[in-house]
Amino acid sequence: MHYEKGMIHSTAIIDKSAEIASDVSIGPYTVIGAGVTIDAGSTIGAHAVISGKTFIGKNNEIFHHVSLGEKPQDKKYKDEPTKLVIGDNNTIREFCTINTGTSQDKAVTTSRFQKLDHGLCSRSSRLRRGR
Repeated sequence: MHYEKGMIHSTAIIDKSAEIASDVSIGPYTVIGAGVTIDAGSTIGAHAVISGKTFIGKNNEIFHHVSLGEKPQDKKYKDEPTKLVIGDNNTIREFCTINTGTSQDKAVTTSRFQKLDHGLCSRSSRLRRGR
């Protein structure tokens, strides 16, 4: 992915309440919803969907067709407030899904992988790696 630093493609749809650092690059047809925060130096590819209470740290590379922050695929989930936290310096490859947590799992999905590639993955509330 080669996007100019701070470039947001004209076809991207970004909720007015999303907090995005000035040097974040966002590709075409990406949708970023309310409650999303994206920290400095991150790049979001084309056709990505980032929603819910989602925090993305610094210097992440998120490829195309990624889904982050949707409701968990867990039958115990009953619309409780939950969130997703992606740490710094991650590479999340195409077609990856990482959902928010469930109240049974402290209501947060946390990813602090430090440069681990996630290819063709599906992650849910039990994802908890790093320190």
